[in-house]
Amino acid sequence: PAVMVLPSFAGNVVNSGYLAQLGYATLTLYPRGQGESKKEWQLEGDTGSIHYKMAKNVTDQERFYYYAAYLDCIRGLDFLDSRSEVNSRRIAVTGSSQGGGLTLAMAALDQRIKVAVARLPSLCNIPLAVEMKAEGYAELHDYLIQHPEERDAAMETLWYIDNLNLADAIQAHTLVSLAQVDLNHPYSTVMPVFEKIPAIKSVVIYPEATIRIHSGTINTDFNRHMIDWFTRYL
Repeated sequence: PAVMVLPSFAGNVVNSGYLAQLGYATLTLYPRGQGESKKEWQLEGDTGSIHYKMAKNVTDQERFYYYAAYLDCIRGLDFLDSRSEVNSRRIAVTGSSQGGGLTLAMAALDQRIKVAVARLPSLCNIPLAVEMKAEGYAELHDYLIQHPEERDAAMETLWYIDNLNLADAIQAHTLVSLAQVDLNHPYSTVMPVFEKIPAIKSVVIYPEATIRIHSGTINTDFNRHMIDWFTRYL
């Protein structure tokens, strides 16, 4: 079995080495312009802000960053599928924050994924996330305040990548974590996406997720849920 691990907005990847030690063929994939991929693909005008990618070219569907980022993730699945040592019927995807959002999107767009584990996912109910100025959306929020005439075009672009519009295509066994208090991945953005998933699914709800979400108690607890989910379904 294989697992593709996808990064948060800040570039954090969770448990790739741990998963490899447990016997999973593990691919850590950074979409273009993020993490190690910056060495190969610099984004024009990149400010270095984690919010930059959501605002750049948001009114141009052909040039918007996340269209390309989704395709990069699909190419990662192509790579795993091509490897003789990987059972292509046993592929999972996981990630936190942005990586959790990418995980849900991949599960919707690519039926090769058997299991999806999305930890505090972003890219969910994006219009509401923008309004709440959640993690990754600050520059876009401010841009739309400054350019209200571009809001409709921006929201049309975002509609295509929003997991709220993709979730009903998910067939993978899906595990999601979220928190009742989380300003970065608000409960009110994630839960509507989870509710639309038609596949076998489960959600772990924590009281709050405000500090050390990638290394603290929430992370450790959810690791156990993730491994149990992989053991059961992958």
